[in-house]
Amino acid sequence: ITRSRDLESRLKACGADAERVHTIYNGVDTGLFRPASRLDARRELGIPGGGRVLLFVGNFLPVKGLDLLLAAFAEVRQRSSVQVTLALIGSGPLEQSLKHQAAELGLSEHLLFAGRQPPAGVARWMQAADAVCLTSHNEGVPNVVLESMSSGRPLISTNVGGIDEVTDPSMARRFLVGTREAPQFAAAILDALDHPPDEMV
Repeated sequence: ITRSRDLESRLKACGADAERVHTIYNGVDTGLFRPASRLDARRELGIPGGGRVLLFVGNFLPVKGLDLLLAAFAEVRQRSSVQVTLALIGSGPLEQSLKHQAAELGLSEHLLFAGRQPPAGVARWMQAADAVCLTSHNEGVPNVVLESMSSGRPLISTNVGGIDEVTDPSMARRFLVGTREAPQFAAAILDALDHPPDEMV
């Protein structure tokens, strides 16, 4: 059993019996991960109601490409006419280097390290956010992709692994980034912030 058709094709290419390899995507608790009032969620989490909030959920590991996310976030802040904050849910060995990079980019006051969260906490942060960001070097179909869509929040992501398998083509053209260049990733974030998709579609 694989988590994406991309992984399925890789296994078959390595010689796995095609009849014995099947893709089954992870499920999502749609009672928990669902659209809800952004202002109510922010009040509960103590986040100011004004401005925009970007969210990352995952481990602080090299494969997640968080250096790209911080570089793109710096560009977003320079180009946006409104206050933008980035919240990071998770932990890992790169936490200190991320804080150092944030300080070098002048982002420390605009970055929230929210630590690890239970599923209900992740869902509430997604409801508080304007968009969810993922800058991985490779993935299957990570839970955060499915959870952000179930929460009605746009996902801006590098186009890797099986992410495009579950993304609507019109959204993929806007929000799946085919390069690892900060300006392109920042442009996709600004598109989501300035022209958000209908969260109920």
